[in-house]
Amino acid sequence: MTMTWHMDVDFTPLIACVVSSGEYSFEAISKTCQCVIAVPGANLIDKVVDIGNCSGIDTDKFEKFGLTPVPATNVKAPLIAECLAKLEGLRAWREPRRKERRTFHANGDGPSSSMARPSTSVNA
Repeated sequence: MTMTWHMDVDFTPLIACVVSSGEYSFEAISKTCQCVIAVPGANLIDKVVDIGNCSGIDTDKFEKFGLTPVPATNVKAPLIAECLAKLEGLRAWREPRRKERRTFHANGDGPSSSMARPSTSVNA
């Protein structure tokens, strides 16, 4: 999954990101409470865009895009050798008490103020 939004929360390090419940990655993260955040260099921009435009449901993204999986130290998800930095996430959660479940994301085709409108469907 190509992530278009994340932020530093603390200096520990603690990073927040949004993963829509409509994404294939959401199911995997929900089941394992683990994830990897790989930080690509500018040389990977075309691959990053293409990766974001296909689904892991029916695509082995490592194979299709010529990326090298590397075993992680603390999580089962593989790291990506070609990336500049790799962060292993040991805790992932969502707030079950929230009634509002709609999400929004950057369109990726303009200034950061270019945001997609929240959908009217509510994802559990």
